[in-house]
Amino acid sequence: MNMSQFTAGMYMVRVYTESGVTVKRVTVMQ
Repeated sequence: MNMSQFTAGMYMVRVYTESGVTVKRVTVMQ
């Protein structure tokens, strides 16, 4: 996943699949 356009910080990424929804915490450091 290319996160280069995001500023530094913490983001929540929601992933939808057939078995449900997963939420992951992603930290961008630049």
